[in-house]
Amino acid sequence: MWVPVVFLTLSVTWIGAAPLILSRIVGGWECEKHSQPWQVLVASRGRAVCGGVLVHPQWVLTAAHCIRNKSVILLGRHSLFHPEDTGQVFQVSHSFPHPLYDMSLLKNRFLRPGDDSTLNQRSS
Repeated sequence: MWVPVVFLTLSVTWIGAAPLILSRIVGGWECEKHSQPWQVLVASRGRAVCGGVLVHPQWVLTAAHCIRNKSVILLGRHSLFHPEDTGQVFQVSHSFPHPLYDMSLLKNRFLRPGDDSTLNQRSS
């Protein structure tokens, strides 16, 4: 009885094993530089946390679990690793989680950049 089970287990491991996943993006490609001006990065303490979407010049939509103390919003950048003159960074001044926010549900929340934030053409 054990011999067929061991044989089948080893066969599946060698023959039908899925390839190692190297990225969380499946089937994607790099977009043209600055072609997605509504795309933002939410970061905290110098680390990327989540993406977001600029839904209005003063509002960003992101997942509620993404906001931490001293979060910032980065706009107008094509690369996470190379600073650009078009990039802008704004401190999050307010965070509005969904009224029924529950970490297990991962509802969305709106963010508001500080009142002194003025978007440039690459971030609108």
